Amino acid sequence: MDDADRASEASERTLAAALQARRDVLRPCGVCFYCDEPVRAGVLFCEAACRDDWQAEERVRRIGGKR
Repeated sequence: MDDADRASEASERTLAAALQARRDVLRPCGVCFYCDEPVRAGVLFCEAACRDDWQAEERVRRIGGKR
């Protein structure tokens, strides 16, 4: 394992922790957090694609320093 591998792993751990912290803030509200479609009780996103898109945008917001 070289320095680039270690840096990549550290970055991934930081991102995972940030996403988990953000997830802790999200509370199910009856609609998808990405597209506003109705969802079952206790669910944040209507499908995996919305979850993945939301996470990708969240990464960009975090990198840019915006929540």
